[in-house]
Amino acid sequence: MPVAWSPEVRRRLKPAGGIAALSREAEQGMTQVYQSNDGALLVAVRREPVDFVVVAAAGRGLARHSGAIVALARQSGAARLRFHTRHPGRVANTIRRWPIRLTETRRRGLATEYVYHMELR
Repeated sequence: MPVAWSPEVRRRLKPAGGIAALSREAEQGMTQVYQSNDGALLVAVRREPVDFVVVAAAGRGLARHSGAIVALARQSGAARLRFHTRHPGRVANTIRRWPIRLTETRRRGLATEYVYHMELR
């Protein structure tokens, strides 16, 4: 279910990183936030010309709620679902459930960022 940007949402998504940019995008309406029905998971998403991007996720149950995320992506009309993570182990269960593939690895200072795509059409 969609939720409004608020200090509480910001606090919960802060561990996902990039909170300043995420806050700006949410306040400008470029990024929307959804919460699972059980309240355990928050997901920030944005629609780009080709991709439906999972900008940030925080909480529990990503694999369990991944079907709803894929459904949102398909409803948006996007050709692909994309997400970035610095912690591929945390998304391993989700990756196993869907035809998601690693498409890029980026070095960012001391961290490595992994970019994944899933074709939606």
